[in-house]
Amino acid sequence: MILITVSRMMGAGAEVISERVAKELGEELYNDGRMVQAAREMGLKTEELAGLDERQPGFFERLWGQRPMVMLDLLQSVVYEIARRGGAVIVGHGGQVMLKEFDCALHVHIHAPFKKRVERIMKLNNMDRSTAEHIVRNSDRQRGGFLRYAFHIDWEDPQLYDMVVNTEKVGIDTAVQMILDVARSDEIKACSATAMDTMARMALASRAEARLLETGLSSFSLSVRSPQKGVVDVSGLVNDIEEKEIIDRVLRELPEVKEVNLNVVVRPLEAE
Repeated sequence: MILITVSRMMGAGAEVISERVAKELGEELYNDGRMVQAAREMGLKTEELAGLDERQPGFFERLWGQRPMVMLDLLQSVVYEIARRGGAVIVGHGGQVMLKEFDCALHVHIHAPFKKRVERIMKLNNMDRSTAEHIVRNSDRQRGGFLRYAFHIDWEDPQLYDMVVNTEKVGIDTAVQMILDVARSDEIKACSATAMDTMARMALASRAEARLLETGLSSFSLSVRSPQKGVVDVSGLVNDIEEKEIIDRVLRELPEVKEVNLNVVVRPLEAE
């Protein structure tokens, strides 16, 4: 089983390449649609799925609420849950960042010059150059902005990837074969049981943190971890005993949570 993340630029051919690579390797392809389906399989509700995309949060979203942080936690829980299954081709959604520390994941960035990508979009959609340029620029801005906001990184930083493929130079067929050759090489190992357990625990911790944020609790004063399967540890500060009780209650409502350990302290009153 092979785990691959693919970072994409609109018009570079990443979707086609990812589909062919997944088919050749016999792994499941997690593109936008399949990602949402996987989230539903995890029990996420329809209203929770609206933000599972690579869109930079707007100014008012950041200013007026924690919704972007909730969606990021939910996205992380979905990516970790997919990855812990052991084999997949994950397209976009920050997978190259979330899974960077796992040696068993192969991270690929597929790009091409702006002009070439515009020409591909024009041809694929039978549209004029001006419209295609606007669409490609907007896609780059949103995806780049998403990764800057979520992970504070530049998505074109080559250090994030094991392979950087320019499809203007090598073409789609060669790009597919290059990725397959590396994925099948002896250097790329299947994820160990330890790695998959870690991913599962990270998925649970992210889901639990999202649930607390949805309840209105601040993430800045709480630390959420999953030290073992089905267990959630929460430490930090709460405003009162009622908040502590809310944390315990809402986390136990998650079906995958079997045990909740609270190490929270009621915030002391500030001196007047």
